Amino acid sequence: MASESFGGCCILVFAAEAYDQNAILTAAGITPINLQSITIGNGLTDFHIMLAALCRYAMHQCSRFFPCAEHLV
Repeated sequence: MASESFGGCCILVFAAEAYDQNAILTAAGITPINLQSITIGNGLTDFHIMLAALCRYAMHQCSRFFPCAEHLV
């Protein structure tokens, strides 16, 4: 199972549900989903934490090119 960007918020829930449903499928004699791994590419997992980190990163990069902005970092 794979996802990118905003899918990082959803893929964990989908994978957990598939994992949980496998027990029900197995009990019913149905072949379960072969979920071996999940992949999140450049995923958004926690908007508030990631936005704060992005702001700090942008301010740091800005201070490299504009020394007058060093006090903002």
